[in-house]
Amino acid sequence: MLLAACSGSKGWKVTGTVQNAQEGDKIALQGFNGASWYLIDSLDLDSKGGFAYASPQPASHPDIYRIGYKGKAIYFPIDSIDAIEIYSDALSFDQGYGLAGTPAAVQMMEVDNRIADAVATKGTPYVRTDSVFKRELNDIILRDSVGIIAYYLVNKTIGGEPLYSTDRRQDVKMLGAVANKFSTEYPNDPRTGYLIERFRGGRNATGMGGAGQVIEANVVNLFELNLYDVKGVKRSLIETAENAGVTLLSFTSYEIDNSVPYNVELNRLYELFKPQKIAIYQVALDEDEVQWMQAAQNLPWIAVRQDPTNVGEDIIRYNVTTIPVTFIINGAGELVERVDDPTQLETAIRKHL
Repeated sequence: MLLAACSGSKGWKVTGTVQNAQEGDKIALQGFNGASWYLIDSLDLDSKGGFAYASPQPASHPDIYRIGYKGKAIYFPIDSIDAIEIYSDALSFDQGYGLAGTPAAVQMMEVDNRIADAVATKGTPYVRTDSVFKRELNDIILRDSVGIIAYYLVNKTIGGEPLYSTDRRQDVKMLGAVANKFSTEYPNDPRTGYLIERFRGGRNATGMGGAGQVIEANVVNLFELNLYDVKGVKRSLIETAENAGVTLLSFTSYEIDNSVPYNVELNRLYELFKPQKIAIYQVALDEDEVQWMQAAQNLPWIAVRQDPTNVGEDIIRYNVTTIPVTFIINGAGELVERVDDPTQLETAIRKHL
């Protein structure tokens, strides 16, 4: 049945089995758009725990995907028309699993198992900071000829914290190495600009100055967000900004105390600058999805949600450390200013109209 489900496809494939799962349980197949994880398909497990998916098109470049089951995830690489096999158990889904099909898939499994073992025996801080262990990971990154394992590692989080931090010089050097590889070999890859910007941010934060030269690529001024609104429609930040005179990218949470006065001020500015085609793209970092939907459905602007327990790289790249915070995007689609104090928003907007 699995072979039949995949037959005739011109794209990549993933099949697998989840032992001890219940028939009808669902597997979430997700892709990564450079900002957040999005759902590709929801796959029903058969009576033997089997699942299959066949993409209608080959992957345009090496990328990372994942399958999720009851809050846990297994990550795997895909390139062109790869066929990947995944074997796991419902009782320990993301531990002791197997990947097969390509050398990159096997290597990713081995790397994740090595990290998981180290976390289990020595703890998360050891994995993130121990110089000997990080040297082992650095060697893997530098030997990766394709770059997908390197990209995966420098963007991986352990215990909610980045494995490669922009606060540590040695980590920033590895970010620079990966950014340099992507800008040389994949100048049009949408991830290249993000890697360069993250390296630059770390270089400045650690006082490295001009260390680690990175070949310039066509850096994207505005990092894309593609999140779902209350009606289940995926909303693009870049498309929103293209049609606006000025766009406010707002990060907030409807659960915090100052959410109401903050949104009251946004509403005032939205009405004030309507003639100048103002747009607001508001990302709510709310755990309670139902509460978010009740609040967001009454807002006049684009309101989307990002699960704060799985923020992904979009929050990292925008360096959102406190909320609410607002970023201003001008009519050319350029990220031009960050405003932490809502009382200064009107003045900032007027500068960029």
